[in-house]
Amino acid sequence: MKSTDSIIRPGGIINPAPPPPTINGFSPVDGQPGMLVNITGTGLSHVTGVKFNGTAATFTIVNDSSLNATVPMTATSGPISVTNGSATAYSQQSFTVEPLGPEIDSLNPTAGIPGTSVSITGKRMAQVTEVFFNMVPAQFRKPPASQLIVATVPAGATTGPVHIVAPNGDADSQEFVVVVVAQPTGVTPASARAGARIDITGDHLAQVSAVTFNGTPATIVSKSVHDVKVIVPNVAPGAVNIVLTDLAGSASIGFTVTS
Repeated sequence: MKSTDSIIRPGGIINPAPPPPTINGFSPVDGQPGMLVNITGTGLSHVTGVKFNGTAATFTIVNDSSLNATVPMTATSGPISVTNGSATAYSQQSFTVEPLGPEIDSLNPTAGIPGTSVSITGKRMAQVTEVFFNMVPAQFRKPPASQLIVATVPAGATTGPVHIVAPNGDADSQEFVVVVVAQPTGVTPASARAGARIDITGDHLAQVSAVTFNGTPATIVSKSVHDVKVIVPNVAPGAVNIVLTDLAGSASIGFTVTS
């Protein structure tokens, strides 16, 4: 059927067949699956199908000379085609499909001291060329599993996301907590009897795992970066040494248990 032919619809209504489409160009000329590509040409308002090197794509018609298509996840490099009824047009230029970049799914563990080995799992990890802990470069290795790399928390790292770099893109993880030795600076009140709740204030207290009074464990009620609330254990009245312990070590502060 030629572009000037007509189609007889039910009821005898004659509608002209749409003209065959043409592709003049597209932008961008390369990209990753999932990205949007604008295709320009003629006769695009009646397009019923778009393909990237033979792989069907979803698309939205803008007007007769423009439509937007999404690069399919399984697309390969090659020409773009648009179909309008029985007529199909192909682009003269090939669209180059670039591999997707890496993605981080999880960290294990999610906290540690410098020197800790951290397993970073995700997708397309074999591409990774650099690893950073909150922008501090880290050493890493790639086990045989392509979805895993193992990095070492570098000296000088601070709490923040793990950032990985690859030729086809970068990715960031959830926050990784770099544990440093707790730094208690005060206790409120400065003295109390056994069973009382007290507040230990300072810095780097969120990762405290144990609190003792002269070696006797205390119950931790709550903790944050600058505050740990504990119950004074049953110890003899007098001056005691409160010791706070985390993965990085321990620190102490004085306190008085009253009778």
